[in-house]
Amino acid sequence: MNILICDDDKRDLQIVRSQVERFGEEQHVEIHIIEVSKIHSVDEILNMVGKEQVDVAFLDIDMPHVSGDTIAEALTVRYPGVSIIFFTNRDEMVFDMIRYKPFRFIRKRNASEIADTMMALMNVRMDSGYIEVEIGRTEIVNIPVKEVQYVEVSHRQVVYHTQTEVFSTHGSMEKCVSKLEEYGFIRTHVAYLVNVKWIKQI
Repeated sequence: MNILICDDDKRDLQIVRSQVERFGEEQHVEIHIIEVSKIHSVDEILNMVGKEQVDVAFLDIDMPHVSGDTIAEALTVRYPGVSIIFFTNRDEMVFDMIRYKPFRFIRKRNASEIADTMMALMNVRMDSGYIEVEIGRTEIVNIPVKEVQYVEVSHRQVVYHTQTEVFSTHGSMEKCVSKLEEYGFIRTHVAYLVNVKWIKQI
């Protein structure tokens, strides 16, 4: 999961970074963070988001040169798939920011809410995510990520196990990991990738 953090206050920027990194470690989600403390133009951010394939943007509203709501407006138009999370002290701006359809609005004094927000975001992404699996040469099946219990790979044969069905296709473990790690799948063995949502007991 690629995460952009924009905040002119380096202390607040570090707070968000540490909370997000801790979440990634605890939930076994690979996190890549891009920090921006000095923003001179919206295009600078848009280019970065496109190049880094950003999934989530933490934005402070009150910043010099370019405000967080200006960035949010541009992201909403250019990259609507990016989840916007406002991290700010500007309580009075909450209702004005709703038009950008942010995923959450977190007050800086409540930084502990970041972990819960990340978990909620991951759950939403899993609920809406699909894996495109090519069966044979002609059939393509879209499997909801939340239904995949585990994946096993052997001799370039990838087998997706759901509660009711099994789907086989050609591929590699590396490609499976790159697709599923952001949803909380853990590589438990050289040949197995497990959905943590289906683990009931260890």
